[in-house]
Amino acid sequence: MEEYRKYILDRFQDHLQQNFKNYCDRHGIDQSSQQLVTFLIDQDLMSLAHVQRYTILNEFEKLHPGQTYHKSHAVNTLANRFSLSERTVWNILKYLKHRR
Repeated sequence: MEEYRKYILDRFQDHLQQNFKNYCDRHGIDQSSQQLVTFLIDQDLMSLAHVQRYTILNEFEKLHPGQTYHKSHAVNTLANRFSLSERTVWNILKYLKHRR
């Protein structure tokens, strides 16, 4: 079973690299990590919801672990910074806490 997963992952990576190269050539852009993220979103391989969750979590970890802010203050700060409701930020943090 593991062999099949490895094989499909290898094939996925081959297709991804080739299609990303073609994408960059077609648009006349350099292959960079920033362009790769744009490509992944354009190809529906990464959703904006994933980008949002990842960003909120990392920003929260910058604000909260140093205890510079109380948790609720950090949530409020992020909600304002990213034009989200506090409830949305709390839900993202709750969702990610359960996934770890």
